[in-house]
Amino acid sequence: TLGPGVRSFGERAFYYCDKISDVFFEGELKDWFFISFADGSANPLSGAARFYVQGELVEDLAVPQYIIDVPDYAFCGYEGLKTLTLHPQVRSIGNSAFKDCTKLQAVSAKSAAAFPKKSLDFSREAQGFSVGSYAFSGCALLGTLNFGQDIASVGAGAFDGTLWYANQPDGVVYIGTSAYKYKGAMAEGAVVSIEEGTTQLCDEAFAATFGQPWLGGVVLPQSLRSIGSGAFYGCAGLTEISIPSGVEKIGSSAFSG
Repeated sequence: TLGPGVRSFGERAFYYCDKISDVFFEGELKDWFFISFADGSANPLSGAARFYVQGELVEDLAVPQYIIDVPDYAFCGYEGLKTLTLHPQVRSIGNSAFKDCTKLQAVSAKSAAAFPKKSLDFSREAQGFSVGSYAFSGCALLGTLNFGQDIASVGAGAFDGTLWYANQPDGVVYIGTSAYKYKGAMAEGAVVSIEEGTTQLCDEAFAATFGQPWLGGVVLPQSLRSIGSGAFYGCAGLTEISIPSGVEKIGSSAFSG
């Protein structure tokens, strides 16, 4: 049982506490979004089957109005979560925020029309919606993704291990205007073309080829604006690349190895 004044948990605070099945929070649901977790095992929800907020079981989570950022590790490992609903104000989902929520099946968006004008204005000013690294990784039943707004950035591994990703065909997997990653085997010396209209190569987009570094070339679109961290990490066969003039950012270790 956690009191309403809890604000932070340090690293591995609940490490190996795998017998905690029920977590009771005495604050309001919105208060949970202001708690800081140092890592996944700092969150008592990790591995929990049930989460109660003021006595009410949370299975279908609707992010409270005016919460604009879902923090890192907020619901990491919570096994009782089934659905997630976002409102138009939400502008980011933090790193590992819903990682290993093994029963989560759908992410949906509320209509902007259901919120007052202030919400609509704020949404326009948010300058894009971002999904952090490993945000939904390991959510094996997650097959429906509807964020209700354009996605500006997607972190590494954000959708790995989800039903949605498993259902994507081999090749470059896209979400919104982001090239998420390359899926499947690759022939030695393969040349891959990224679709025009793509604005971002996500972190580690081609790093999966590290075990089979066969990528020989890549054609980047003129629409591209950023190349993520580790995007071509370990692509030893890549000898030449033409970077479009519109690219504004190249992440750390983008071409390492």
